[in-house]
Amino acid sequence: MHSWRVLLLPYEERGDLYRRYRLDEPWDGPHNRALARESVREYRCPISEGPEAGRMAGYVAVLGPRTAWSSGVVGRVPPAPRVLLVEFPDSQIPWLEPRDVGVDEARHILRPGALYLDTLFHPAEVPAEAMPEDIDKLLIGPDEKPGAK
Repeated sequence: MHSWRVLLLPYEERGDLYRRYRLDEPWDGPHNRALARESVREYRCPISEGPEAGRMAGYVAVLGPRTAWSSGVVGRVPPAPRVLLVEFPDSQIPWLEPRDVGVDEARHILRPGALYLDTLFHPAEVPAEAMPEDIDKLLIGPDEKPGAK
């Protein structure tokens, strides 16, 4: 399995890095693991600091039932505006690791003032007055309750 961040490299004008990545080996295989030392500014969270910031996933997808990605089909429009990606300052996830976050972890990342994408090209900010139930609406939809089926 490979990260969506790797698969988007050619579209981020990082075809050089994509061509060096070996899709026939695991993301953490001997060759690919060496690429993790490369900094990818497109995936760096702007408020992250330090030498590792460009090597970590500054943006992660929110996965789970009733999320934008619950269908397993990338690009399918969810029935209501849902968070697609969240900005993850100081993430410890290497940019090439195929790992994202679930709803519970996203609740800790999404806080008033946090940035997220509700379409692939539409950044938005969590309102300063947002309450936990408002954040749940962004993650799993306006008519759903956490834990509901």
